[in-house]
Amino acid sequence: MNATSYTFLSSFYNKFTDRTDQRHLQTMQELLDLFSVDPSTMSIVQIAGSCGKGSTAHYISAMLTAANVSHGLFTGPHLEAYEERIQINGTPIASEDFDALLLRIKTKLDEHPIENAGHMHMMILAALFWYSEQGLSLIIFENGVGGRSDPSNILEPTIAVLTEMTLDHADLLGGTIQDIANDKAAIVKPCTKQLIMSIENKAAQTTVVNSIKRVPITQLNSDFFVHWEGDQLHYKGLSHSIKGLPMISAALYQKNNAATALAVIEALQVNGVSINWPKATSALEWTTIPCRYEKLARDGKDILIDGAHNPFELQALVAAMQADSFMPERVVVSFTSGRSLHDMIQSLSPINATFDVIASPFVERRISLQMISTELDAANISWTYYEDIDDYVTHHLPTSGKILITGSLYLAGYIRKTLAQSVETLNN
Repeated sequence: MNATSYTFLSSFYNKFTDRTDQRHLQTMQELLDLFSVDPSTMSIVQIAGSCGKGSTAHYISAMLTAANVSHGLFTGPHLEAYEERIQINGTPIASEDFDALLLRIKTKLDEHPIENAGHMHMMILAALFWYSEQGLSLIIFENGVGGRSDPSNILEPTIAVLTEMTLDHADLLGGTIQDIANDKAAIVKPCTKQLIMSIENKAAQTTVVNSIKRVPITQLNSDFFVHWEGDQLHYKGLSHSIKGLPMISAALYQKNNAATALAVIEALQVNGVSINWPKATSALEWTTIPCRYEKLARDGKDILIDGAHNPFELQALVAAMQADSFMPERVVVSFTSGRSLHDMIQSLSPINATFDVIASPFVERRISLQMISTELDAANISWTYYEDIDDYVTHHLPTSGKILITGSLYLAGYIRKTLAQSVETLNN
């Protein structure tokens, strides 16, 4: 991406999005109409949830790519480059294509300004505009923070997917798990053919089931099942079963995400998409997802990078490390507002390590040093605070030993990019 494109997208980053009377949805529709983009011509798999929606989207895309099924993949946030968010058949949009696309969008918006458009509006517009021009009919779409509160709620998915839900982004979605479940369940529309649900939180599960009346629901542990033996996945779905598929990921928490993706592949088959099941499922043997239990080695350091950024994900990460016997001596972590700091730190407290806490680069989402200090001291965690991520990576990142980097996808992506040169992947 060139500087002009970056400046254009950055200009929307801190814009306030008015959600009064569904104004954010009206804005999204106005933008799509301006560029003659009609999402109703696309078959969309829309994924919302608090945990696992990005991994689920990537697993679905990897399987479709392996089976030679043309499709688009929209995810966010990006780890290293904006282009990652908009992919076709597993390949991000080329930088020159992205720049040209954004220039066309900027030129038309200069001529026909639309108020109230935020950063997420621009990303959704860019993705759907690109997919429309490329003639794609199948889109795997990872939602942003919510469902009803997200600009993408103008979409009418063929298949809706709801992954695990927690009290995350309560400031935006509501203060109870029921509020959050209701917001995210709004992605399900009357025309949706099937809802795939991998929610284990009972309150969220009940809320969703009670709110969805006319759409068939396929649920984890009721209609499809999964378990691991060692590194091998066992799956039983509505039409297909898998016995002992070796997966490259060592993270226990990925089994539900992989199973949800498999259930989506089955649902796509039922709804007329021709997919070779053996070819598709073979992708799970080699698919790795950046910053999701990703192991790297460099210059005497064994590094585990995981973008877990809410208490549930951190608990799952700690459980995976314990099962994998990965015990770090140093934890590099960042905390942001919108989720419980106390619960985040308690989730990490079983790790006997020194914590390096990096201030969030997003100033508006920073948590005060006093609050962080109080919680870390109460948990008897030894820690040091660093204000600047560049200074930390350059001068303070440990030179040896086992290191965990977590708490923020931005932090995980930034450090991963910094370490990209001369890195040997340990996953193989």
